[in-house]
Amino acid sequence: DEDQLARVCIVRPGLLEELGIYENPLGFNLAIDDQQFQIVGVLGEERFQGYAQKALVSDARSSEIYVPYNTVLKRQGTRSFSGGAGSWEATDVELNQIVIEVTDLDRVLIVSKMVEALLSRNHPEKDYELIVPLEVLAQRRKTQQVFNIALVAIASISLLVGGIGIANIMLATVTERTREIGVRRALGAQRKHIIAQFLTETTPISILGGVLGILLGFGLVQILVLFTGWTAVITPSSIVIALTISVAVGISSGIYPAKRAAALDPITALRHQ
Repeated sequence: DEDQLARVCIVRPGLLEELGIYENPLGFNLAIDDQQFQIVGVLGEERFQGYAQKALVSDARSSEIYVPYNTVLKRQGTRSFSGGAGSWEATDVELNQIVIEVTDLDRVLIVSKMVEALLSRNHPEKDYELIVPLEVLAQRRKTQQVFNIALVAIASISLLVGGIGIANIMLATVTERTREIGVRRALGAQRKHIIAQFLTETTPISILGGVLGILLGFGLVQILVLFTGWTAVITPSSIVIALTISVAVGISSGIYPAKRAAALDPITALRHQ
């Protein structure tokens, strides 16, 4: 749309009702300064409020229509649209606001300094004001910290419960296979062989639990992204780390049952019913 100077637009929530458009608005032409712009989308209420907050706009109605910047610049010049009842007029104005969004909160101050250097080089008369929402930044960082702590707590509890579950399963296995352990010890198996056997059996359980946990976590993240509009980044290293921790916790949980099995007296184990 930017390259082709397309006359398309996205409108804010509520504007369609004011214009008397109650059916599907996609494809409807909106007259702006005697030029027809085709409606290609309507912002959701949450997304629109987010745009208004990012733009530091106190009145959420101040931004009625969004059109490609190059379209406005080439076809109509930099203009401000106003009006209603299906007809809009445009007034020549200067570009008065640029909103810059960064993907990482830690880069806000760095990016602001880069923008300040760029503006001061091109506008030595200092006819601009650079606003960095530090309070909003601090609040988002605090919210992110709380969110991270909550995730760590949930992950820790999950690992603890999973570890206890594996330990109980292996303890039950030791009880059921006491005679088998006695036979192996009587045939010459050493304690280290019994320990290695049970730890080997614990490893697949740990890997399976880790894989299922990763798949479940990925699904929950996709649902969270769908309903909140957040951006989630899942890196291969995070998957490897999660699987490694899961296997480590599982093997650690199997050490006690394995040692208990190895400590059984062969004669007592053979008499077990």
